[in-house]
Amino acid sequence: MPVKKAVRAGANLIVIDPRETELTRYATNWLRPRPGTEITLLGGLARVILDEAIEDKDFVQDRLDAVDEFKKAIWAFDLMRVSQITGVTEDDIRSAARVYGNGSPASLLHGTDGIVAEDHADLLVAVMNLALLTGNIGRDGGGVYPLYSGANTQGGNDVGAAPNLLPGYRSVSSVSDRDVISSLAGGTYPQRPGKSVREMVAGDGIKALVVLADGWNPDVAGMTTNGLVNPGFMVVSDAFMSDTASRADVVFPAATYAEVSGTITNLERRVQKVNPGLELRHEEREGWRALADLANVMGGSGFGYESSSEVFEEIRKVVPDYAGLTHARIEGRGIQAPARDETSNGTEILFSSEERLSVVPMAIREPISLPNGEYPFMLGHGRVLLRPEEDVQVVRDERSMNRIERDTLIEIHPEDAADLDVSEGDRVAINAQPDASASPLPEFGFVRLSSPHRGFVSVTTLFAEIVTGIQDSGDVDISPTVRGLPLRHVSLAKAPVLREAGMAAD
Repeated sequence: MPVKKAVRAGANLIVIDPRETELTRYATNWLRPRPGTEITLLGGLARVILDEAIEDKDFVQDRLDAVDEFKKAIWAFDLMRVSQITGVTEDDIRSAARVYGNGSPASLLHGTDGIVAEDHADLLVAVMNLALLTGNIGRDGGGVYPLYSGANTQGGNDVGAAPNLLPGYRSVSSVSDRDVISSLAGGTYPQRPGKSVREMVAGDGIKALVVLADGWNPDVAGMTTNGLVNPGFMVVSDAFMSDTASRADVVFPAATYAEVSGTITNLERRVQKVNPGLELRHEEREGWRALADLANVMGGSGFGYESSSEVFEEIRKVVPDYAGLTHARIEGRGIQAPARDETSNGTEILFSSEERLSVVPMAIREPISLPNGEYPFMLGHGRVLLRPEEDVQVVRDERSMNRIERDTLIEIHPEDAADLDVSEGDRVAINAQPDASASPLPEFGFVRLSSPHRGFVSVTTLFAEIVTGIQDSGDVDISPTVRGLPLRHVSLAKAPVLREAGMAAD
């Protein structure tokens, strides 16, 4: 992994996450803010960078707009108040800010696992502000990298696969943008943004649905699925008779990932060719062909594609950043977009020219804590490859399969432990609020008095648990059932201590 490789080569690593993750053991600075206060913490880092004058002064002066407005807003991030809100000490905030501010070039990788959906946009603003203040935009070794949940999310956004977008990041709501796309590709386009996936599967006024499922399970994604129960009419394209496909009025057999051709665009904007490893032999269709065939039967025009290459040729017309790309040119390692014409070898670094950029004022925010009497604790679920400091046993089960057995530790704040009448090493039962999108939790854990915050507890499991789940699953396609690690509401109760190894198997 490049991050681990960089640390081994001497780079500093700052990790902001209240849970233990695989990268926390490599971190020079591990900040564990209260859940929901990450944006306030990032504002505190920006305040230190400005207070100690370690911003990139030349970049700020020559490239940034709205700096005065940003500085006025950032004064609200008094470090004492930031520390009180986030639970991270002032010294730790200063230390991390100095490491990042003086560490140029530096990259920022950010994900949204454990971040509430309404904070996603503001999180990106806060991350971009830090990168801009320190001149880490438009330079080798710098940049901001969103850690998307899907391998081709970047490509989907590029071509307008979002309810508010047209291809090339044009706006559905803009008359001029709609006119541009119409002149390039023909057709007419909606005047208002469409519904999100979450809104569609919830059944918000949906009369018909076409679902390219690929084994997708909305229950695992934590979505309300009233819309899949009775949307009026539902067509599903899937490689297996999944739970989603079983609800459909019509099912199209879909090609698997090994049978499709096309492109993917990764998080560094590298557009790569996907070639099939197997031939289609029966009635299965690639996703683009299923949509095109359906549109043609319904009397639509402009869907006469014969190959994925023809689809990509239209993408080149309507997405300026892809205009210089062809299937032939991107064979092998691919090319980083933008590539505006066929003489371009791509763009390794964005914003390396002298165009003006803007920082965006931020507002300090208090954590939102919704009362939950039945489940009073917020639990962070971390996952790592190995915890070498723990005793583990590799045992063989009745099917001659190896399993790892270990005692799960649960971090609890000392004051919460006193309220629960438990001490270091005591065994507690963990009862979680039901959440179909979440990975299973251990039923019991042994207390460790090391949680940084009252009301927050955490457990760390092993990636081997996923492998065990795959082995035990009876599903034909296991990948859609691999669940995430969202924050969860739990209750804890003291439990009898059973002195046997491996109370919870991971």
